[in-house]
Amino acid sequence: MSTKSSAGVRQSFRRRNVVGDARVVASARSVIEGLESRTLLTAVLTPTADTFIRNNAYVNTNFGAAQNLYVENASAGDSRIALLTFDLTGISTITNATLRLTGSLENSSEGAVNLGLYPVSSTTWVEGTGTTNSLNGNGTTTNTQATGPVTWANAPIVSNTPIVSSPTAVTRFGYETYSFDLTSYLQSLPAAPRRCHSRWRGRPRARTSCGLPRASRGNSGRRL
Repeated sequence: MSTKSSAGVRQSFRRRNVVGDARVVASARSVIEGLESRTLLTAVLTPTADTFIRNNAYVNTNFGAAQNLYVENASAGDSRIALLTFDLTGISTITNATLRLTGSLENSSEGAVNLGLYPVSSTTWVEGTGTTNSLNGNGTTTNTQATGPVTWANAPIVSNTPIVSSPTAVTRFGYETYSFDLTSYLQSLPAAPRRCHSRWRGRPRARTSCGLPRASRGNSGRRL
């Protein structure tokens, strides 16, 4: 009688533990799944290609390996436009996207420069290996072909409709990081293939040198 009772107690105890363990596991799974559904994954991207193009005497010059991106809207020619491309392959959902660019006025006597972002028609332009040989963005590496390293003459068509409605003002001589909200623009792009390609230009007539030395661009400067 005593033995039967003891065995019954032990059996009942074991069954209760099994049931209790299952409830704990189910409760933990519910909590974890809830946390996973609210987790936001952040991707920091650097450009797959970035350079600037220049018209006037440099319409066929490539600056793909230049350390800085120069931007200027000149009333008498010799304007400069920066080009950037980001590959968003593998990113299926975009809830928030910010482009950060590090820039400075070219010298302390310059007035404020308003910078805007504009979409371009293609991501297939070639960055090239041309560079600058002076502080104001001169260069000697030329390409007169319709294809190959990008120049002002063969660059993709640039829209006049800005990605961000309000330009960002660069007001100081000395590098500072400026942010652009690209959320709406990127969400409007086709899901596949999805690439962000834009130009960065200055308004009004003024000039600014933008970006960091290429050795450190991957760590800061252009992030999406």
